[in-house]
Amino acid sequence: PSATPPPSPPAATTGSASRFATTTRRAAAGGAGGNNAKRAYTFDRVFGPRATQEMVYRKVVEPIVCEVLEGYNCTVFAYGQTGTGKTHTMEGQRDEAGTTMEEKRKNVENAGIIPRAIRQIFNYLRSISDEYSVRVSHLELYNECLSDLLDASDGDSLRIYD
Repeated sequence: PSATPPPSPPAATTGSASRFATTTRRAAAGGAGGNNAKRAYTFDRVFGPRATQEMVYRKVVEPIVCEVLEGYNCTVFAYGQTGTGKTHTMEGQRDEAGTTMEEKRKNVENAGIIPRAIRQIFNYLRSISDEYSVRVSHLELYNECLSDLLDASDGDSLRIYD
């Protein structure tokens, strides 16, 4: 399929402006006259190659965590092809050998969404005097199998209900 790429975005779009990408795809052999079909996709925000982990977090996830702290159930969902950076975006830079936990806590520049969200949540909870409990899920959907990444057992995949 041929694609018309969107114009080069700035490091991040601002406000509620959306980006559009249009793709052109040929109908399969025997399809409706072999005409090109155009499809438009809307993006809330596009980040360029110079975007930092902090920039992505502040623009996308920080407002969602604020909603969680207001009592809403929220999900951050990373989706894409293998090798596109989902794990890096969610977890951040992998540990270097010999790095202590104290050093990791101090070096937050390359932290991903998960450690940043945890930090934001617990900083907020330390600032209030209310009693609280925290429940977390870390799920993986791969080849239509749902797994709980926090479950230490090699159990079966979780069931998905419609």
